[in-house]
Amino acid sequence: MKPLGAEREHYWRVQRMARAAGADPAAVWAQGALDAADWTALVARCRSCPWAEGCARWLARFEGAELPPHPGPPAACINRDTLTALAQDAEEETPR
Repeated sequence: MKPLGAEREHYWRVQRMARAAGADPAAVWAQGALDAADWTALVARCRSCPWAEGCARWLARFEGAELPPHPGPPAACINRDTLTALAQDAEEETPR
């Protein structure tokens, strides 16, 4: 069994990947679409993800403005579906 990654590192990695998805974790939390158990599950899945090194490189490219503003998480992201859904929920909540 692969050892889990550092909790703090993956907490921030989930934050960064959420931004790549177009989700604001604080806003999603305030809207009630995400609770403590959900957040803990996201971080736990991230800590166990076999794509950690690739993720770090991908996020560096995203944050270096080499990718569009909200490209969405890559297919290899273990939390892709959840983060994409949170971004869609946030978009639906935004007044037009």
